[in-house]
Amino acid sequence: MAVIQDIIAALWQHDFAALADPHIVSVVYFVMFATLFLENGLLPASFLPGDSLLILAGALIAQGVMDFLPTIAILTAAASLGCWLSYIQGRWLGNTKTVKGWLAQLPAKYHQRATCMF
Repeated sequence: MAVIQDIIAALWQHDFAALADPHIVSVVYFVMFATLFLENGLLPASFLPGDSLLILAGALIAQGVMDFLPTIAILTAAASLGCWLSYIQGRWLGNTKTVKGWLAQLPAKYHQRATCMF
C-alpha cells in the first residue's frame, strides 16, 4: 500500500526520478488507468489530473521508462471504458425524477437546444 501512495505522490508532483524505477512501472500503468477511467466515468471524479497525466506518460515514454504501444493501449482503453461508463450512467439516470427536476430548472431554450443536438 505504501508503494501506491508513493507513486500517487510522485505522479501528483511529477517526480520523474521516483517514477523511473523499472520495478514500479506496472503500478504506474494501473494508477494512470484508474485515474483516466474515473475522470471520464464518474462526474465527482472529474477534478482528477487526466490531461497532465497524459503529458507525464509522454515524458516517461521519451525517457524510456514506459513503452509506447502498451501505454497507448492501456490509456485508450481507460478513456474508452470511462466514457462508456458515463454513457451508461446517463442512460440509466436520464429518466429519473431527480434528473427531470434538475432539467426543469433550466430555461426552456437551453433544454430544447440540447434535445435537438442529441
